[in-house]
Amino acid sequence: MGLNKTQRITVKVTEMKKLTPESVKFCGSEPYYGEHIDNVKVNSILLHFAKELRRQRGFRECLFGTVQDEARSRSGQGYLYVYFPNEIYVRGVIGHCDTAVGSNPTFKYYVQAKSTYNHKTYSHRWQARLAATIDINKAIRNAKTHLRPWTTNDIVKESLGNLGDLISNSARQAGRAANELNRDIRNAASSTGSLTNELRHLLLTDHKFVDKEVEALLKNYFDKVKNSDAENKRRYAVTLVAIDNVNQEYIVSTSSRPFNPVDNYTNDVAKYLAEGGDVRYTEETLPDDIRFKMASLSMLDFDATSDDEDRFVAGLGWRESEHIFYLVDDYEE
Repeated sequence: MGLNKTQRITVKVTEMKKLTPESVKFCGSEPYYGEHIDNVKVNSILLHFAKELRRQRGFRECLFGTVQDEARSRSGQGYLYVYFPNEIYVRGVIGHCDTAVGSNPTFKYYVQAKSTYNHKTYSHRWQARLAATIDINKAIRNAKTHLRPWTTNDIVKESLGNLGDLISNSARQAGRAANELNRDIRNAASSTGSLTNELRHLLLTDHKFVDKEVEALLKNYFDKVKNSDAENKRRYAVTLVAIDNVNQEYIVSTSSRPFNPVDNYTNDVAKYLAEGGDVRYTEETLPDDIRFKMASLSMLDFDATSDDEDRFVAGLGWRESEHIFYLVDDYEE
């Protein structure tokens, strides 16, 4: 059985290597004389597969790419990512390799996408994630079936990630602030602490604070506790905005039910967004409140390597990527 030939398919279009015609002139330090397409070195069989796919309706504008800087073989690599430049995620992978489960090599054309699954192969085998065939015509049909654009629900499931943690971060920070002051109060309540002395004084007087710092500490502490309780009880409406550059539209989906980061999980938010349905807006019809929040989040420095928290603003939302925004609002009945 050959090595695992599957590729990571939840890949964003922005991850495709930006290759130039210069990329196909050399393989390492040696001249490269093999086949290529879209400046990616490929073997001749894969080149035929890619060209046949590009002749099909719906795929004439597709591009082929890679996440590697160099083909691993002087004969070119055996797989290609299929993508459209104005979409967020790649459609999937096409390739040609030995897909045999046993020891006898069997080379096939294959398609790998989020919907491909071979029920004839045990699920733990890498071949189970491919739609493979020796017939080029069937391979093209597999590609047309499985290399579909990502739906809003697909985008939510893949990109939602730790939105719940980001939203609840305000509540956690409020709780930490209260806990820090709680430690100060415990220190003040030691046998010789100012709080103990103050309490002793309360027993002997008409409750007039002797230590004004203790009065301020207690007031600050209970304010923080009140704020922490309020944050933990807040409920949010979550709105997904996915930018569809192909149709020059904004795909907007608002959660059907409120989200509370203490009680709900990420899967709940994905379910609520799916229940909310999609509304498409143009640049002219996009609601002003959504436009304002997106503009505010777009002012954040965006770097694919930056932390999620760097792209999250409490009360506004999260800029998951260049094309995906999650907006949050206090939920109103």
